Amino acid sequence: MKIGFAAILITLALAVAQNAAAQASPPETTTAPVITPQTKVYTRDQIPPGKADIYPARAQDDEVRGVAVLACHIADDLRPDKCIVLSETPQGYGFGEAAALALLRYGKVDPAKQKSGDWVKQTFNFSLGG
Repeated sequence: MKIGFAAILITLALAVAQNAAAQASPPETTTAPVITPQTKVYTRDQIPPGKADIYPARAQDDEVRGVAVLACHIADDLRPDKCIVLSETPQGYGFGEAAALALLRYGKVDPAKQKSGDWVKQTFNFSLGG
């Protein structure tokens, strides 16, 4: 079943270090993901206190760029309340978790275009300046 939406107003151009950033591309309509007992679901209560480092530390140390694709559920307050990593490249650097926690912390939707219960699919590109 398709979940309709127009656009999510998120542009995470949050500099983590002088030369590191995470940016979100325009979202796409998505179906509600299948959640199994093995699915890692990130929720707001997992957000660490204080300012979040968006770029994964190991990836930054190793000077690795990456991409994460997420599906997030929009709650009654029109903010994401849970996110699932659909894919991340390369694996093992934490790009999916970093994107999920950033979206849960900073994500907002346009109330004229989004509604509670929608699922949105968002792609995050992590890059290092040079």
